[in-house]
Amino acid sequence: MEWEGNQRDGGDRRALIVTVHALEAIGRHVSQWLPFESGGILIGDRVDDTFYGDEFVPLEGALPSTHRYLARAVHATRAILRADREGRRVVATVHSHPDGNGEPSHTDLQNAYGYREVLHIVVNFRQGAPACRVYKYHRTEEGYCAQPVPLDIAAP
Repeated sequence: MEWEGNQRDGGDRRALIVTVHALEAIGRHVSQWLPFESGGILIGDRVDDTFYGDEFVPLEGALPSTHRYLARAVHATRAILRADREGRRVVATVHSHPDGNGEPSHTDLQNAYGYREVLHIVVNFRQGAPACRVYKYHRTEEGYCAQPVPLDIAAP
């Protein structure tokens, strides 16, 4: 899977470092569910403004859809509680846009209210293979907006 765009040009100091293993797991999961949107969460740690993700937890969608992903709440809750028990945290949400350009949709931004302290990975298939973009959502007077976040892939 590829990271898209020049995401190092941003004023925000936040960054995401993700392992190759987690990135490959994301690519396999979202590819398996095509043509539907799918996703999960990225578990890891955070030090200051750097997020480290090393475990992708796929979350079953509540309703198969080609234009919207909503995880089953019970599965998401279990994964979050397990991470908390292990002293780890959710560092990013993950979902795919099989027909999109990799940017968060209006619906994605509207539903951001519960996820302000994590990053958001949007996977697209514009070039055929899965490609990711990473964002931070932040609130403005008009609602939430998305800002690209710098990222790196950790060596195995």
